[in-house]
Amino acid sequence: MLINKDKLINNEFERHVNLMVKTLVSNIQGIDSIILYGSYGRGEGAWIKSNGSYNPYNDYDVLIVLIDKAKKPKNISSIKEDLLKKINIKWIDLSFIHLTSLLKNKSKSIFQYDLIHGSKVIFGNFNLLKKIPKFNSSEINLNEGKLLFYTRLWPFVGGAKLANDLHPSEARFFRYQMAKVILASLDMMLLMRGLYESSYVKRCDIATLICEHENLLDKGLFLWAIEQKLNPSNDIMDKNQVIKLQSKVAQLFSQYGLKILSKRYNKKFTSVEDFERFYANSIVEKFKIFAGFVLRKKINYKKIRIFNMIQMLVLSNILGEIHLDHTLYESNKLLRILGFSTISDLNTLRELIASERLI
Repeated sequence: MLINKDKLINNEFERHVNLMVKTLVSNIQGIDSIILYGSYGRGEGAWIKSNGSYNPYNDYDVLIVLIDKAKKPKNISSIKEDLLKKINIKWIDLSFIHLTSLLKNKSKSIFQYDLIHGSKVIFGNFNLLKKIPKFNSSEINLNEGKLLFYTRLWPFVGGAKLANDLHPSEARFFRYQMAKVILASLDMMLLMRGLYESSYVKRCDIATLICEHENLLDKGLFLWAIEQKLNPSNDIMDKNQVIKLQSKVAQLFSQYGLKILSKRYNKKFTSVEDFERFYANSIVEKFKIFAGFVLRKKINYKKIRIFNMIQMLVLSNILGEIHLDHTLYESNKLLRILGFSTISDLNTLRELIASERLI
């Protein structure tokens, strides 16, 4: 008897959830609840077929809610390794919060909105999400758009090696990364209008209606991105196709990124290069470095700032705003601040930044 694809995926998903719950509960003391958030918490996670079975393509995001007196475990790495052995997935993100902190959290962020409206309790108090303070998506802080811009710079350095054609798995990864950038652009469009939704599909539906009403040309890319996000394609891509897609996505991303950054800072930015100069001279960003050093924070704000600047330089080059020589010259000046050697070509620069950001 043939079993359809959806049933096979649902069976595998339930098996994964049961394994996660069993492993976490047996290794961590003081768990109140476990929440699966992100695309799989919303029921919109991508699955790919490999060796006759279906496996999740992206990561599981798990929030572990601890009772107030419980301590965060010290063996998180070994718990993750144990889970990765049991589940055929590249990464599982485990984060922790105490129950009172969760219930008193009044931040108006995309994460908080998605947690309330697009997550699933897989263990513990199944009514927990209803108790978290709610807010309207129109109240989401525009700083979230700024964070989306910084976060989605990475695919332009780590999405693909542009020197060669891409075989199926490389092409799938590249398209998936470009889809994430397009959907981030869509999110920035909706944030500026106060129309954000937790569901990819609902966001895409709203965005396509806006495109039709306002005669925007972005509808095709939005529809392509949602299809790639939910059903990643395995088709190969030649070098010219990669460059063409990257260029189209860069144009879209810069368009909406500059709009939301201009609105956030109440200052008109006309190019990514323009914003990079503003960011480089920002007193606020420089103060983060100083404060992080004084407070001995583990986050390396200096490295984050420099890598953000280099990624913006790469994006500016893709957009044709600056020449390659200028991109490499300015990037090397920044890399020397962090103690790196001089880099002579763009592909090596992209590979370095991509690998460092993954550490």
